[in-house]
Amino acid sequence: MTIESITLGCFSALSTGYWSRLSEKRGRPNILLIVYLGLGLSELIFILVKVFKLPVNLLLIGSLVEGILGGPATLNALITGYVHDHLSQHQLSTATGLMLSAGAAMVGSAIGPSFANWLIAFSDAQLLAPSYAILVCLPPLALVTRFLLPHKKLSVSMDFSGDSQIQRKHILAPLHVLRPVRGDRSLLLLGISYGLYCFVGGSSTVKLQYAASEFDWDAVKIGEYLTILGSSRVASLLIVIPLILYVWNRKANHDPVKPSSVDGSDLLEGQNVAGDFHYASMDLNFSNLSPHSKPTAVVFGCPSTNTSRSSLTLCPSEVVLEVNEDDTRCKTSATKDQELELNSSISQKSYQTQIDLNLARFSIGWGMICGVCLLFSHSMLSFIVPSALEALSRSTGPAIQAVALSLIAIKRDNIGSADVISSFSLIGILAYDLFGPLLFGAVYVTSRSQELSKCFLFVIVALEIINLTVISFVDISEKKAVDEEFYCSEGGQVLLPNN
Repeated sequence: MTIESITLGCFSALSTGYWSRLSEKRGRPNILLIVYLGLGLSELIFILVKVFKLPVNLLLIGSLVEGILGGPATLNALITGYVHDHLSQHQLSTATGLMLSAGAAMVGSAIGPSFANWLIAFSDAQLLAPSYAILVCLPPLALVTRFLLPHKKLSVSMDFSGDSQIQRKHILAPLHVLRPVRGDRSLLLLGISYGLYCFVGGSSTVKLQYAASEFDWDAVKIGEYLTILGSSRVASLLIVIPLILYVWNRKANHDPVKPSSVDGSDLLEGQNVAGDFHYASMDLNFSNLSPHSKPTAVVFGCPSTNTSRSSLTLCPSEVVLEVNEDDTRCKTSATKDQELELNSSISQKSYQTQIDLNLARFSIGWGMICGVCLLFSHSMLSFIVPSALEALSRSTGPAIQAVALSLIAIKRDNIGSADVISSFSLIGILAYDLFGPLLFGAVYVTSRSQELSKCFLFVIVALEIINLTVISFVDISEKKAVDEEFYCSEGGQVLLPNN
């Protein structure tokens, strides 16, 4: 089982970058069908090995095939990307959507084992009944994914720098997008923070072993403990935290933060904003623009956390631009109310990113507090209560991913969401499924022989403190270098050249 899990995890992590980038061109639901195919082939190989009594080593082929065709890492990346894409169309919180999807997955994880046990009992102890059920459910699931799930075909620019092309050939290419650019280390810090979070999550098996040994639990007690943990996590991800965020965002909508970086009155009067930049929508006639002029751009307030471009789009009917060969200054006819409404909308999106970052920091801090309580627990009740309350820290992962997806819109125009999502999926599968259990298992076995069985809890608290320190250095301000490229789209989006 261990070798199968390692094989599946490694190949799934290594293939997730390719499948994630392909999903941006072919559509995420279409790539989900390939992941379903890998899962079906793995179950089919398991059935064949069991029925025909083939060598057990052939089960590795099933794990290998499932990992190459995506596996759990790609499945997580595709779901994350799909949620982000469709929530961004409606300007909704990505963190909330990811938490709801994680909570729904937690419900499935809780129901799945019980349903499998019922199938085995109903089929007179046929251990292959769950595998047959999976094969029966996959075709309807594929039909729903293909024909009922809303599709959004995305196009991705394939023009990368030479350095990027070289790095994409590397086996760990998804991690390359986290490298610092122009002194900005925010994505790297978020990646480290997410890795530490998943690392701590890998201690769940060791916690169960410790509790069963310390309090002499039997199978019934272990089942009750897992039920309490599952229920608390589902309640936290589906009800408690989304409700808190809803109230928080509702208050923000009634009391919007007004941007201070740009004064709307200056724009109305035709004056320049900071840095002598101009910002407006323009007529799509570019015949009078000089081909030798270098464009410059400015980020207006703070860009949307759910878009891939940092420039602002104004409706051509709201703003009229006159471009002359000798004078490229903007003459706007937007009203003051329209400008204030636009500024308020941008500020609320920036505020949402700050909420996601604060949520991640709070969740890490809460996990640290619960870890300290577990470290000083001396009874079964004092161990179970902090373990259940620790479920509130499960929002750390969705919040960190939401902030990372926002940062690529603010600071990294040349990075697609698929690259960031696949990098975080790779980090998660390596830290949660591979290195985390290995580290905590080794610490627990070593410390238990020396009658220091709580030593792994001390390691958890130390990692939480380090994680809280790392994420405190994340900067989400729109300090963005000016891109020396001219961009315009059908929506009237433009960055004007200054002479």
